[in-house]
Amino acid sequence: IRVVDYKTGTKTFSPDDIKRGLNLQMLLYLFAIWNTKSDPFKEKIKCEGDILPAGVLYFAAKAPEIKITAEDEIEGVYAAAEGAVKRTGLLLNDRDILSAMEQNFESKYIPVTLTKKGEFSKNDCLRTIEEFGELTKEINGIVSDIAKRLKSGEVIAKPLESKKENPCTYCRMKPICRRIGKEESDE
Repeated sequence: IRVVDYKTGTKTFSPDDIKRGLNLQMLLYLFAIWNTKSDPFKEKIKCEGDILPAGVLYFAAKAPEIKITAEDEIEGVYAAAEGAVKRTGLLLNDRDILSAMEQNFESKYIPVTLTKKGEFSKNDCLRTIEEFGELTKEINGIVSDIAKRLKSGEVIAKPLESKKENPCTYCRMKPICRRIGKEESDE
C-alpha cells in the first residue's frame, strides 16, 4: 500500500520532521492499513496475502510555474513541467515494489533513480521493512505523548520554530498573544 497526499502548494517531506511531530498524517494512514486484520478490507482491495507498506509520497497537484518562450516546442514545455514536479516521501527499499511504481526509475513518479551500476542512488527516502517497523513504534510514541499532554490539559501557545522560520512572525494574533508578551517581559 502506498499513501499519496496531493498538495496544492509546495510540500517537502523530511524524516527530521517526524521527531518534531510533523508530517505524521500519511504515515498514520499507512501504518493503520498495514496493521489491519480486516478480511473484508483485504478482499475489497484484492489483497490475498499480507499488506506491506510501499511508502508515502507528497504529490504536487498544482501545475508548476515554468518559463517558456514563443519558440519552445510543446514537447519541451511538457518535459519542463514534468521535470518541475517533485515528489518527496518515504518508500520501501524493495526493487519489485518500486518498479511497480516506476519501471525505469527516472524519478518521474517516485524520488528514486539508479546509478550507472544499476543500484539505487544514495537516497534518504528509502527504508527497509524493519525500518518501517521501527518508525511505527516511534510514531506511536509521539502520538501517545501528544495525547497524554492534551489529556492533562497542556494546550499552551507554543508554536514550533525552526532554523528557517518563526511562525510568530506573521501571526495575526500577535497583538493579543500572551506568549509574545511573556517573552518580552522575560528579557
